[in-house]
Amino acid sequence: MRNKLSTLFTLVLLLSSQVWALAQTIREIEINPANPVAGQSFTVTLKGDFPSACYSLNYINATISAGNYLDLNIQVNQSAGPCAAVVTPFTFTRTFHGGLNTPGFYCLRFFGGLSVNTSDSKCFNVLPPPHYGTICDVSFPTIYCGSTVSGNNNFEPNRLTYYECEYGDRELKSGEKVYRLEVDRYTKVRLDMKILDNVDLDMFLIKEVCKPNQPYYKVKSYDCLAQAKINPVNSKERNIEINLEVGSYLVIIDGETNYDRGRFTLTAECGYRDLCTKAAIVNCGDKLLNQSTITGRNDVWSYTCGTGVFESEGNDRVYKIKLDKPTKLFVEMNILSPGEDLQLTLIKGEVCPDAYREVHSVAAEFCLGRSPESGTTSNRRTILQDLPAGTYYIAVDARMAMTQGELQHFFQL
Repeated sequence: MRNKLSTLFTLVLLLSSQVWALAQTIREIEINPANPVAGQSFTVTLKGDFPSACYSLNYINATISAGNYLDLNIQVNQSAGPCAAVVTPFTFTRTFHGGLNTPGFYCLRFFGGLSVNTSDSKCFNVLPPPHYGTICDVSFPTIYCGSTVSGNNNFEPNRLTYYECEYGDRELKSGEKVYRLEVDRYTKVRLDMKILDNVDLDMFLIKEVCKPNQPYYKVKSYDCLAQAKINPVNSKERNIEINLEVGSYLVIIDGETNYDRGRFTLTAECGYRDLCTKAAIVNCGDKLLNQSTITGRNDVWSYTCGTGVFESEGNDRVYKIKLDKPTKLFVEMNILSPGEDLQLTLIKGEVCPDAYREVHSVAAEFCLGRSPESGTTSNRRTILQDLPAGTYYIAVDARMAMTQGELQHFFQL
C-alpha cells in the first residue's frame, strides 16, 4: 500500500542500532496526541542518554516505508573532545505539521545513529477523520445582502469543536449550520437571526477559512470576527452589526449544547439602513396595504418636533415622497393591530444630504410635525400640511419598544 504524506513534510521514523555500545540510547518515546487523527499535527519527543557531552542530534528528514513504518533519520554528531565520559541526558522534539493523511497503524524506527531496544519501539494509530469532517468539507449555501433564509441545525453534525470569540472559548457541541456571505462592497452588515423553537442558538461571523489542503480547521480568535448579541427585549433574537470589506465570510449557527437544535430564520442586510437609506419610495395617490413594523428595526430613535423630543423606541417604517410642486399633503394611517400606538412624523428631505449619511436622530429644524397623540383608543393617524416642492420623509414609529404592529397608508395631494 502506498501512502501519501502531507505536502508540508515528508515523514519518517525508523529504528536502527548503528553506533554505540550503549544499549539504551533512547529510553522514552512520546507521541502527542497519542493517536492523532489523519491530517492532524502531532509531536514526537525522544528522551535518552548520550555517553558524553560531546554528542548532539540533528534532524535530517523523514520517510515512510512498507509495512507502515515511519522512518526518522536523525544524525548523531560527535564533537572533538575533551568531553567527560559521563552519561548526558537529552530531549529531542519534532512537530510534524499537517500529520499523516492515511489512517492506519504505524510504528517508529530511527536511522542515523540512535540506538534503542526493538521491544521498546513506539507504535500508534492514525485515526480516520470524524465522519462529519469540518465546515470546509461540505458545501453550504451562499447568501448575499438582502437575503432571508429559513433553516435549522437539526441534522447538522458538529464540525467545529470550539470558537475563540468575543466571549472566550466556547465548547459548542451542537451541529453547525453554515452559510457563506458574499459582500461586494465595503459596507455595514447586519445579521438578524430569529429562533423559532425553544432552543438556545448562537451565531458567529468568521473569516473565510476554507482553503486548499486545510480541511481540519478550528476557528481561532483572529479568525472570529463577531459573536451575536442577544436582543434584551426578545431573547429569541440574535444580531450582529459590523463593517466588512469586500470578500467572503462564513456565518455559523450553533447551539450551546448538543440538544440545542432547531429552526431559525436568518436575514443579511447591508448598508446603513437608517432614515436616509431604508425609506421606501411612495407617490401621491398610493394606497399601501399590509404594511408592518413587526420585522423592522429602531433606526431613528428620537424626533425633536414642535411639542418636544419623542423617544421613539419601537421599530421604524420610513417612506420617501417627492413633491414636484407646492401642494397640500395628506397622509392617513390606519392601525390594524389592536392596542398599538403608532405615530406619524413628517421630516424635511434636507436631513439626508447624501445617500450614505447616517441619520438616527432628527433635529428640530428638519422636523415638520407629528400626528396628534390620541392614545390607543383610536386606530387612525393623519398629517395634513401645505408644503413647498421638495423631498420629504414620513416615519412610522412608536414611543415604546414593544409597540409594533400592522398598518395601512394612504398618500394624497
